[in-house]
Amino acid sequence: VQLVHDFNPDGQLRQYPGSPAIAHFVLRDTDRLRAYELHPTDHRILASYLEARPNTQVSDRDGFASIKA
Repeated sequence: VQLVHDFNPDGQLRQYPGSPAIAHFVLRDTDRLRAYELHPTDHRILASYLEARPNTQVSDRDGFASIKA
């Protein structure tokens, strides 16, 4: 709940950060993150949001199929 409040610094709950943003806030520097997004526009947004985070990969493939592989 605190992360949702931190994502809305003006005190108004206008945005929910979503799973990738929550992961970005709680992962340690040594943790790895793989994020998958099939929609081209959403993939670009996700990639630009997470590009500076170390040990992070953003893919435009199907996440379930990738995990199974």
